[in-house]
Amino acid sequence: MRLAQELGDSHREGCVCLQMGNLHGAMSFHRHALDIFESLGDRHCGAYTLQSMAGLQVTRGELAPASAALERSLEIFQELGDRSGAASTTQLLGELHRSAGRTVLARDYLKHASELRRDLPVRTS
Repeated sequence: MRLAQELGDSHREGCVCLQMGNLHGAMSFHRHALDIFESLGDRHCGAYTLQSMAGLQVTRGELAPASAALERSLEIFQELGDRSGAASTTQLLGELHRSAGRTVLARDYLKHASELRRDLPVRTS
């Protein structure tokens, strides 16, 4: 946490708070990080921050705001051509809808996430 603070890395501070079980602190740091990314015009990091925030919102039972954050994240990844980010966000949307009992919508998102991943280049070590 100290290193993240020294670097001024609010996103990382949020991740550390989450690992420590401090959901309120994690959300606060993620919101601050999103504000910073948006002020810098860094939509890519902003989209990943929205993913993280959505995960926190799901944990807190806030499914509607989580869905909205993921939809916004997905839109950004699609606009930027980040298929990996789009795939992971689509997967999260599928899981969110499945947990909310929206099985048909969940299936569609999960199928699309699988298709996106299939088209990604294979990484080798």
